[in-house]
Amino acid sequence: MEPWLLKALATGPTLFMGLGCFLWVPLSIGIGRRPALLIASVVSLFAMIWAAESRSFGSLVMAMCFVGLGEGLSLSLVGVFTGPSMPALAHQLTIMYRPS
Repeated sequence: MEPWLLKALATGPTLFMGLGCFLWVPLSIGIGRRPALLIASVVSLFAMIWAAESRSFGSLVMAMCFVGLGEGLSLSLVGVFTGPSMPALAHQLTIMYRPS
């Protein structure tokens, strides 16, 4: 197997994850976070099933690229999902830490 093929398997999903950031953020603003999360989860699920059932290397690479596309939502919206719980956590941490 050519070395560039293995690099395509490693870098393809990362590239599509970056493209997914540009796709999912406007979509989540337009239709809401929960529906966008549901759509991205379904895309990732079907892509993982496709990757498990792939019979050729090219099919595996494309399936993993779609997995990266679905995972782009979690990469781009992690701050939006965890943001509301962070101020309370930060406040609790500052109260717990009392230098003597």
